[in-house]
Amino acid sequence: LVASPGEEVTLDVTAARRGQRAVARAAEWLKEILEAKASDPELDFEWHVLASIQGGADVKLRQKACEGAASMPVAGYWIGGLGYSEGLPQRAQVLKASTLLPSSRPRFLPLNCGNPIEVLQAVMLGVDIFELTYPMEAASGGIALLFDWEMPKDAGSELLDADMEALKALEAEPGLPGQPGQPGSALPEAVRQVWMRSP
Repeated sequence: LVASPGEEVTLDVTAARRGQRAVARAAEWLKEILEAKASDPELDFEWHVLASIQGGADVKLRQKACEGAASMPVAGYWIGGLGYSEGLPQRAQVLKASTLLPSSRPRFLPLNCGNPIEVLQAVMLGVDIFELTYPMEAASGGIALLFDWEMPKDAGSELLDADMEALKALEAEPGLPGQPGQPGSALPEAVRQVWMRSP
């Protein structure tokens, strides 16, 4: 598995040219890798490529990157520029743009921390696989992550509706991960439980 290189542009970078350059470079690098894979006899073995999705905070650039990458013969995608200092509402906008990627291919999200609330938000917005440090840091501190959850046998579309409501609350709640304060009453019970049980 090879992750195509990407020029990370965090969401706090406002220079439009940086985001445009990151998208263009990611596309060029991906094309080089795929051409080498197809033509180099030394690379004639089974390996898979992940496309880099860049674009900073510019949602239209992210959508353009998603459309370009979706048309390429890749095994999946990694979403760059996230997990630094952005808030959950800003991250949600970027992840929503990434829903243009085909759901049949995995979407990877590298995060610097990746606490339970961040993971829940990303899962609800289509992320499949995470690269994060939170479980290891918690375990190093002697903390086990436990989730007490049983799926109801009659769970149907109302469960999806509850997930969407939880996502809306995550986007609107000011006192969430990385910020002081506890989650307020606007959060659904399941999300409050995860937040209160996490270190």
